[in-house]
Amino acid sequence: CHGTPYQTKNSTWFYFSVSGAKAGQLVKFRIKNSNRQPGLYTQGLRPVCRSAPSRPLWDKVKGAVSFGDDADKSGKYEVAWSHTCPAEGDTLFFAFTYPYGYDECQRDLR
Repeated sequence: CHGTPYQTKNSTWFYFSVSGAKAGQLVKFRIKNSNRQPGLYTQGLRPVCRSAPSRPLWDKVKGAVSFGDDADKSGKYEVAWSHTCPAEGDTLFFAFTYPYGYDECQRDLR
């Protein structure tokens, strides 16, 4: 909706990585100030993750995912979850939903 009256300052997409966690370590995430889209989460949308090199394929995060107004009552919308690192030395990757990369797009266009 960029450039339309429906454009806001908030974003929906996220994609990031985390490194340095120990095997079995629980890490907690809170994404704040995203667009309010509770319908997506009530219909089963969950952030996705992968762990390189031990689990290279994307999968939905396991466990509870909470969404709604943020805990500090500032009126911002947030999505929160926890994840356990599967292996020492892995880099964890997280995204709003399954990424569709440039290489995949080019392959599908052939």
